[in-house]
Amino acid sequence: MVSLFEGNHRPRRTVNFRLAGFTEEVPVAITAVQQEDGSGESWNWEGNLHLSTAKSYQVKGYFGTKGRCGHFHFIVPFYNSWDVDKQAYVKVFSDTETQDLDTLIAEMKR
Repeated sequence: MVSLFEGNHRPRRTVNFRLAGFTEEVPVAITAVQQEDGSGESWNWEGNLHLSTAKSYQVKGYFGTKGRCGHFHFIVPFYNSWDVDKQAYVKVFSDTETQDLDTLIAEMKR
């Protein structure tokens, strides 16, 4: 909660997540928190990966305070583009951005 409420101080306060299969903790600056079920112990959260050597990547997940575990998702960068045939915006994923994120994740697992 401190990472969220302190805002954009420099350096930004982060939360370190320990992920299965990763050799180092993953620092995240939390940008949003939502109660998952009203119990006060289940939370959906969003944030930004906070690595000094990498581009900023969005992440999101779930955390249960009672069991101190949850799940973690890396968000593949995308942009919205208008699809004339569908008459709606569609997500467009860059192969380069996807590969860069895959490479970063692989390096974090070493």
